[in-house]
Amino acid sequence: MTRLQATEYGTDAGWLYRVSQETGIPPAEMRLLVDRASSRVTSLLGLSEPPLWLHGDNLEVGGVAGLVRLSRCVELEISPKFLSPADATWREDFFYLANLSTQGRVLSKEELASSGSARNDLASIVGRAFVNEFQRHARRPLREYRSVRWRDWKLDGDVDETELLTPDGGGFEQRGIALERRNLYNATIREAAVQLLPIVSDPAIRLQLTRVRDLIGPQETLRGLPRKRRLPERHRRWESLYGLSLQILQGLSMSLVPGQLSAPGYVISTWRAWESLVRSALHLRFSSALRYHEKHVLGTRNKVSSVEVEPDLTLHFANHASIIIDAKYKGRFNRAQRVSEADLYEAMAFMQAAESSLAILVYPLAPRNGASPSTGATAVFERIDVPAGTVIGATLDVRGISHRGGFRAVSDGLATLVCSESDASPE
Repeated sequence: MTRLQATEYGTDAGWLYRVSQETGIPPAEMRLLVDRASSRVTSLLGLSEPPLWLHGDNLEVGGVAGLVRLSRCVELEISPKFLSPADATWREDFFYLANLSTQGRVLSKEELASSGSARNDLASIVGRAFVNEFQRHARRPLREYRSVRWRDWKLDGDVDETELLTPDGGGFEQRGIALERRNLYNATIREAAVQLLPIVSDPAIRLQLTRVRDLIGPQETLRGLPRKRRLPERHRRWESLYGLSLQILQGLSMSLVPGQLSAPGYVISTWRAWESLVRSALHLRFSSALRYHEKHVLGTRNKVSSVEVEPDLTLHFANHASIIIDAKYKGRFNRAQRVSEADLYEAMAFMQAAESSLAILVYPLAPRNGASPSTGATAVFERIDVPAGTVIGATLDVRGISHRGGFRAVSDGLATLVCSESDASPE
């Protein structure tokens, strides 16, 4: 398996020629593989534009990060623009953010272990988290009541009258309800372990995944991608692993047939992940005051219907002041450190509709070469006075969020920014 590297919104000059030499795949075929993978990612994440494209021999990636499978033997690992590949734990940070954006929490709510080894790739990190979560609950197996049929001479279920008169050599055919490990939940978890096995490079994790597969035991074959089902209350402890298993099946499918809607890798939409992070971090500190995608009336269309706007977040404070918080993730980093006109006009519309005098636009910090992470650190790079009040552009450093206390540091950093820029206190 060949694993290639790329950075979101970074241009990799001469990528096609270099990769063709490295993999032995002709440039024309490699170009086709990139196009097919891009189409699958677009369908999977519902993107409006292809996330992978080639300009001549140069590869460009936009709007996604994670592990994209180009073929059965070639994978492309993409780091998001706000995490530096030079940081030893960027993959743990990515997985933390990916899990946070899809499930609203991180597995086990614990720090992700960093091996620091050469095999510390994204697939192995996903596999390690999968195994650890399974081991936490293995002593309380996930069972479900289901209707079963069996043959036995001992009567322990419902039997047809004809069976009592004419049994066959195996006993009476009986029906009943049993609490079994054979169920859709275990089938989903087992299949996720099977899908992880071929792409995990760490042999120790592959062995652990094999044990997980064998401990769960034979299950019914899944047909297509399973839909999420609500777990019984007694099995809520398995919810995190079950949710991760669904993600794996949606994102690590072995099927790469052209035209078939199959997932190309463990990928996320980066702007959605960024919005989820900002929302979750503020919710930790301002849960009672926070409103997500609250609608505000901006005007009236033809004196009939209302024109409404929805900022990402609105904070309502005790003195009736409102603060607009908008998570911004706009393509390439603006090295000039300024709020774009489009972002400014949108913020002004939000302020007018919500009758707010303050809008804070939160951008991811662009990692600089050699700069050490400062998890949760914020910095105001622009302050713009507008008729309704003030629009603030600020950056947030999320590197190291997977470390113990990292998410709390991010939450505290955002809360400090909000409180320092306003005189209000949360309800």
